[in-house]
Amino acid sequence: EQPRPVTLPRRVVLLVEDDPLIRLTTADTLIDLGYAVIEAEDGATALACAAQADVVVMDLGLPDMPGLDLAAALRDSRPALPIIIASGQAHAPDGYGWLGKPFGTAELKAALEQADPQ
Repeated sequence: EQPRPVTLPRRVVLLVEDDPLIRLTTADTLIDLGYAVIEAEDGATALACAAQADVVVMDLGLPDMPGLDLAAALRDSRPALPIIIASGQAHAPDGYGWLGKPFGTAELKAALEQADPQ
């Protein structure tokens, strides 16, 4: 009898983005890269889902709270959680990954590999 192939669990990305089109296209790209995706359109949803994530990719411009406040709250609850801040305007503070908007698949993949090398 042939051994069954082992399927490793996929890493879970919490994608926090309020723009529906950017969220959809980024989620599709993450899935194509082999990640499972939890989508959040605001900070409150992101905080509620954070326990299930292995890494966070987040926008700074959110409707219900400043992005850096969300990043700090996520870091307070899960200090080792890799967080990548995606922004076209500002660089991330020390201790966070950064992804310049607009970004393509290669940039997203590189940011994830740097922030979460598993």
